[in-house]
Amino acid sequence: HIDALSALETLDLLVGATRYPVAYQFWFMRDLIICVALSLPLIFLPPAAFASLLAVIGGAWLAGIQVTEIPSMSAIFFFCLGGYIGIGGSKLRFDAGGKAIVVACFIAMWADLLLRNSGFGEYVHRIFLVLGVFSLQPLGSLILKLPRTSTWLKAKAGTAFLLFALHEPMLMALKKFFFGLADWSGAGSVLLAYALPAVVVIFVVNVAHKVFSRWTPQALAFATGGRT
Repeated sequence: HIDALSALETLDLLVGATRYPVAYQFWFMRDLIICVALSLPLIFLPPAAFASLLAVIGGAWLAGIQVTEIPSMSAIFFFCLGGYIGIGGSKLRFDAGGKAIVVACFIAMWADLLLRNSGFGEYVHRIFLVLGVFSLQPLGSLILKLPRTSTWLKAKAGTAFLLFALHEPMLMALKKFFFGLADWSGAGSVLLAYALPAVVVIFVVNVAHKVFSRWTPQALAFATGGRT
């Protein structure tokens, strides 16, 4: 019973110092705050030391070795990987092998789907995730060659950030609403109950961004960190 917990146990229940928080969204914020704090000393490391540390963390994550529980190894590895790419991004280019990386990513995606229940499916999944990250640069270069597409995507940057910020609580609320609205039975009905909230959230956020950008642009800029 929650009312029998001490003050420290209640705090642990909320922020998840020794366990996952009682509210699902809090684990993401908790891991993000810790990773941001860990990033401060990392940016002062020499590039070779940063790369070596990233290789060790990545190898442990790929092998399924849990060096830390909080934050998760996935959070630490991809946060460090993003930081390394951000610092040395100008040197990270796949112009020659970009197409090969994208093709390998799609092959790994299908292998992930086909082998997810096998003994080594989790390792295939991790390889797919890494290839997906490295596919972003060649795919981004391809999109930049398409003026209309790149202009449209840049115009939607603010909407995408607002959607990222709002999708989790809105999806959870709508799913609870839809599942409580009717007795969903059958695979098709359950799939609809999961898919419909996502469509509604995307539509509502798009409309909200247009309204806020027109009538309260300063408040929207504050809420999205200037990404309007």
